[in-house]
Amino acid sequence: MGQRAEVRVNAYKGKVFTGYVKKISSAVNPANRTFLVEVELPNPSYKLKAGMFTEVSIYTKLHKDVVLVPREAILETEDKNYVFVVKDKRVNKKEVILGLERKGKVEIIEGVKNKEIVVVSGLLGLKDKAEVKVIQ
Repeated sequence: MGQRAEVRVNAYKGKVFTGYVKKISSAVNPANRTFLVEVELPNPSYKLKAGMFTEVSIYTKLHKDVVLVPREAILETEDKNYVFVVKDKRVNKKEVILGLERKGKVEIIEGVKNKEIVVVSGLLGLKDKAEVKVIQ
């Protein structure tokens, strides 16, 4: 209750309206484990109308100063995740622990430090310790 919600309305491309969580249903849908949340959204100029399509983001956690990489930089196996980090013109395959994901970016909680160069394309066939040319 009271958490900030950002609402993007298809009819107003790029415009973000800010509201707050007003009500959270206690009934969980067992099929998809979701529940109804109502957001109170100020509408003093009556721009918002019933039936408009929206996308709502409710931020439950805020992580600052984290390492973010594009989703395509992650090499996934059945039980672990890896990235390739460039050092001295060679790549090092590093196991990583992932955190939150949003809009194609993934937080790396552990395994890569800030300022390390992560390979974001050309992962297919890339091997640990391979020599690479960095193009930024």
